[in-house]
Amino acid sequence: MRLYRPHGVLAGFHAEEPDPGIPELQHLGEQWLPMSAAIGSHVHVVWELYLQLDGRSLWRANHRHFELRSGQFYAAPPGLDHQLVNRPTGHHHYVFLGVHLGPVLARLPAIAACWQRRDFIHLTAAESLEQPFRQVVREAVMKQPFRSEGLRLALDAVVVEASRLLSSGSRGLLATEHAAVAKARNLMENHPGQPWRLSELGRMVGLSPNHLVTLFTRDVGVSPHQHLVRVRIERAKHQLATTDAPVTEVALELGFSSSQHFARAFRQIAGMSARAWRALHQSRSA
Repeated sequence: MRLYRPHGVLAGFHAEEPDPGIPELQHLGEQWLPMSAAIGSHVHVVWELYLQLDGRSLWRANHRHFELRSGQFYAAPPGLDHQLVNRPTGHHHYVFLGVHLGPVLARLPAIAACWQRRDFIHLTAAESLEQPFRQVVREAVMKQPFRSEGLRLALDAVVVEASRLLSSGSRGLLATEHAAVAKARNLMENHPGQPWRLSELGRMVGLSPNHLVTLFTRDVGVSPHQHLVRVRIERAKHQLATTDAPVTEVALELGFSSSQHFARAFRQIAGMSARAWRALHQSRSA
């Protein structure tokens, strides 16, 4: 694997051929760009799957413009010229994969029909792709037992979830989770850096704050606030292991009111300081 940081990015990485046992995964990365950054016209010999995590970007493909905001996705087929035509507003955070889909679809023939198109795909409600993308990044950058197997499964999970979003099939909830609880959980998990208030969350899911706490604790096992803190710490672990962004910047980006608050929460959940976590996990990926 050739791992490097492209010129001009604030944090993040680009990895070429991350695993020789999975040649269909040609490249991947997670990057934070400053306002001054831009991405010129380019093509790939593989499918590029891209998820906007934060910020806003305007892409051009097929003589059309596509604006991507947080939680939105594009897929560019091989040979399609595309480019970032405006400079990002504020920090611009995204993940991407370059994939030969043929071997993936050979493993998953039921979803092959979703990828017959050869135009630029833009999905505006793709928040459910964030966790599969993050798992691909985690498997790629950390040295763990059964790394190839984990990376292949994570890649397949991205393609399966993208195929679900591309299909017209209905998506339902498990009967064990109240619909309002699922919506509240998804809001917090997809936007953990927002300053969520219980009153606002209840309004958005159609429940009183007290009723939401009761149902959420019953279905998830912890209160909404406790769940949000756990989600934030898990995201912090990921950023600390895969980037060199300052700890204070990570804390503030994820919605913690101060670095001291973040430090207490991190130690309570992870069992060590954030700096110790970074040192341990970045040494493993070296």
